[in-house]
Amino acid sequence: MKGKKVLASVLSVSVLSIYPLIGSFAKPIQNPALPTDEVLPISVPVNQASYLSFSGTVKEIEARQPAGMEGLKYVFVENEEGQEAYFVISPDTYILNEEELEVGANITGFYDASKPMLMIYPPQYPVEVIAVNQDDNIKLDVFDQDLVSADGMLKLNISAETEIVAQDGTTYEEELSNKKLVVLFGSSTKSIPAQTNPIKVIVLQEDNDENSDGNLETPGKPFDDSETKHLGLIVNGKKIQAPNAYLNSQGTAMVPLRPIAESLNLKITWNKDLEQVTVDNNIILTIGQDAYIGSDSKVISLGTSPELKNGTTFVPLNFFSEVLREAAVSIER
Repeated sequence: MKGKKVLASVLSVSVLSIYPLIGSFAKPIQNPALPTDEVLPISVPVNQASYLSFSGTVKEIEARQPAGMEGLKYVFVENEEGQEAYFVISPDTYILNEEELEVGANITGFYDASKPMLMIYPPQYPVEVIAVNQDDNIKLDVFDQDLVSADGMLKLNISAETEIVAQDGTTYEEELSNKKLVVLFGSSTKSIPAQTNPIKVIVLQEDNDENSDGNLETPGKPFDDSETKHLGLIVNGKKIQAPNAYLNSQGTAMVPLRPIAESLNLKITWNKDLEQVTVDNNIILTIGQDAYIGSDSKVISLGTSPELKNGTTFVPLNFFSEVLREAAVSIER
């Protein structure tokens, strides 16, 4: 893989992360069936796109099996400008037309830009939708009651010719508003939002997990007392309500990250695809990896990896003094 200077790497990642999704469309083409330059009388702010895309040619496909992230595929993609990226593909990734991914294919991956990502080069995008050798324009977004995308850039004019299907390919006959849609379309108007008669609309399956907003770990059952030695948890001199701390097989005290962080008014974000936790948007840790990225972007080893136990992320006790440096955390024996 090409070597990159550090400065060039950071700039490349920044550029990749701010490409608007509308940039993946072909230039608007006038369609006599649609108004051409009219601005719709709909009060829709043009917001920053939540779903962005990256297009390129597949150079390599890896079936990695890192601890805690079994079943993921890493697809190395390079675009015409020489920019590179990895698509992280999980079993939940939707591939249009169930096309096979192979080296040499031209693909576009769509990912949620609001989720935290490691600032590394090449960037790693946990893609939700992939299009393979697709000529039509494609948009992934949530559409409101007027069928205007959340970023305010596209309005759908559904016609009798529009094919509307569920993710499993069956005909979809329910409301499209407030659903995550994959939209395939040809021409669009030059208005804002642009209007189009979509060729096909695919309604993605809703995540029924109560934590589907991606901010929480999957809830789990209570610990079995026979499995671990339970320890109470004290933060800044006060005992907090939380899953009990415990000693792991090496005798290291492991404490639940979320309740401690929230007691300190710190934001916790969970990326279920990568099994990564972000603390206050600048500290990142990955389940099963003793490589904690601090607020200064330096990688810190604590001698113990974070663990996901019954749906809760646990970190070694020294995480708070060595990485977070925020609070006095102790255990009550």
